[in-house]
Amino acid sequence: MFGLIKKEIGYLFRRLENRSNSSQSLVKSVDDYVNQLKSLNYYPDKYISYSGPSVKMKVSLNGKKPIIVTQFCTNNSLGFATDPDIIAASKAALMKYGSTSNSGSPALCGKIHIHEELEKEISSFKRCKFSTLFMTGWMANIAIINAASNLLPTSIPNFINDKDTIILCDHLNHASIVAGLGLTKIESMVSSHMSGHVSIKQFEHNDMEDLKKKINKYKSKHERLMIVSDAVFSMDGDIANLPEILEIAGEFNGLVVMDEAHSTGTIGETGRGIVEHYKLNKSKINSSGADRVHMTTLSKFAGGVGGCVISDNVSFNDLMHISPYHIYTSTLPPSVAASCLAAFRKLKKNPQLVSKLQKNSRYMREGLKDLGYDVRGETHIIPVVLPEKTNVTLFGRTLFEKHKLFVSAVYAFAASPRLRMTCSAMHSKDDIDLLLSVMENVGKKMNVI
Repeated sequence: MFGLIKKEIGYLFRRLENRSNSSQSLVKSVDDYVNQLKSLNYYPDKYISYSGPSVKMKVSLNGKKPIIVTQFCTNNSLGFATDPDIIAASKAALMKYGSTSNSGSPALCGKIHIHEELEKEISSFKRCKFSTLFMTGWMANIAIINAASNLLPTSIPNFINDKDTIILCDHLNHASIVAGLGLTKIESMVSSHMSGHVSIKQFEHNDMEDLKKKINKYKSKHERLMIVSDAVFSMDGDIANLPEILEIAGEFNGLVVMDEAHSTGTIGETGRGIVEHYKLNKSKINSSGADRVHMTTLSKFAGGVGGCVISDNVSFNDLMHISPYHIYTSTLPPSVAASCLAAFRKLKKNPQLVSKLQKNSRYMREGLKDLGYDVRGETHIIPVVLPEKTNVTLFGRTLFEKHKLFVSAVYAFAASPRLRMTCSAMHSKDDIDLLLSVMENVGKKMNVI
């Protein structure tokens, strides 16, 4: 609250000081900001692909002639984005429905049968009762957080939404969660139907002691509790402590929201995600006393696009269907829905792909550690954190232009300087050995190892 007051006072003083000055240009501010990003070497290079996200890709860097590179950067963890069977399913749906799009909101035009089929398949795979598709995982995350706190941004006769909510958010949660928290907070303040209050607190990354400390410090007796966390963290590649989060939330009848964008298809014995990873059965989860809702994207292992909210509560599922982030948009194109459906079915029949992914990831991570790199995480997302003064842009360009390796260089405005590498089930041992050899060579030349 003090921070908001300080901002308002600063704004009022600036208005008084600048009353006689000429207006400030928004475009000039954009120019200044982007030019400063570029001068500090923070602005990312631009890559354009001329082929799908296979291990070998045809890619151009900053408009130069495209070359064939070995990639360690896409989220195509099981190879489904380029799988012939899944591509065939997508083509077949185009012919079956005779349409590239549903061309309208699900509230006005309804869904098509393939959407319902996909929702049922995802529910079955995640061993939950209900699923609701969204156009993106970003929209799905916002819908969950907003609906759980504010219900809907409209008034209902004979219903008063006067409940207060406190939300605890992991410090390293994905930007879509942060966006959902911000919109939820604003809506609770401006919506006429909402008389309850939403407060938001961060806890230190994956720190269960700090989570408990923050709840004890900030939660009042009458507030409802929500704990929101990535399941696998997209930049650090580590896994949330779901068992303890459930236990902590259960003490307060809280709701646990897990973003499984990077955990579905990658962790657990058969790729079912964080619940399977920790071997949590329904009785263990129910005995915690906490409720839970999961979100998974379709743009990672499934090789498509979209998001899905998954739960065991029929009322929450019904609320998702009338969320503004579900009804004021279009539905997934039938070809995309069909390819994602084929991806889930193929994974169920081929769990050995998950084992191969996990084996490859361990080999690659340990190899990088043996070279002396600061490697984080425990999944197929393998961040290599570099010393603060390292020119990450130059490192990434050197790998690409001189060694034909495509690796994501992450810049200071997004996280600490690092190479965010990803491994896949499609990589061979030779591919990974090539990466390790090049990383040793370049790392020594740039005085990183």
